[in-house]
Amino acid sequence: MHNSEAPGLTAARDTKMAAPINRCCARLRAVTLYYPAAGYHARPRRWGLSGIYKPDPQDPKAREWQKGPRFEAKLYGRHGSASGVDPAQLWPSPQRLRDIEEEEKQWYPSLQDMLDRVEAKEREVQKKKEDRDRLIAANLAKMPKMVEDWRRERRERREKEEQEKVQKERLLAQAREKFGVNIDYRSPKFLEMVKDLEKQEKKRRKLLKKQLKEESTSASAEPAAAAASESTLTAGEATSASNQAGEAGTAETKADGTTSASTVVGGTTSSREP
Repeated sequence: MHNSEAPGLTAARDTKMAAPINRCCARLRAVTLYYPAAGYHARPRRWGLSGIYKPDPQDPKAREWQKGPRFEAKLYGRHGSASGVDPAQLWPSPQRLRDIEEEEKQWYPSLQDMLDRVEAKEREVQKKKEDRDRLIAANLAKMPKMVEDWRRERRERREKEEQEKVQKERLLAQAREKFGVNIDYRSPKFLEMVKDLEKQEKKRRKLLKKQLKEESTSASAEPAAAAASESTLTAGEATSASNQAGEAGTAETKADGTTSASTVVGGTTSSREP
């Protein structure tokens, strides 16, 4: 039987039929292989097939990274002596060696230094942990007092709020009684009334304080006056007693003087008789 289809249609049909098979094979290859299969193949390097590419340092078209000892060391490491690079030239100079040693000392410390740093860090962490434990223990010891203070402050705050609420209601009632209508506590009339009441309360407190001060002053003055009167009475009694004692002494002195005079007179008479 002769096939009457065109060759182009046949090729398109075959490609369309083969597409699912190709996808299935690609999936099986991706599952069975240990590494993913590349969907493309890169072109080989132009300068890596026929020999070793070694750029001329004097060529202006040569790239900067292809000049210098780093690129030569790479060539020698890849191709060995076939690269034509003298390995003696790759060894750093004495100055470069000193720079490398200083860099290693700065950025790559010795094992002992690293161990010392680790120990110092561990000691610091331990010290912070101990300080935190001590702080927690101290706070736990103070917790009952702190809770009690917090409860007291909350109780006082609630009492203050209740007092303010009662004061506010009382002021609103006074304003309602004064103006005959309900007034908002934010209105200017209410604020002005509150200011007047505060002034009156201040005056009343000042007057009460003054009265208390006067009463305390008078109360303290009475004992002082009583003590002064007592001291005056005591001094008068002492003066009268001293006056009496003085009069008695004067009388005794007079009596003694008369006796002595008579004695003297008698002695004189007796002395004249012989």
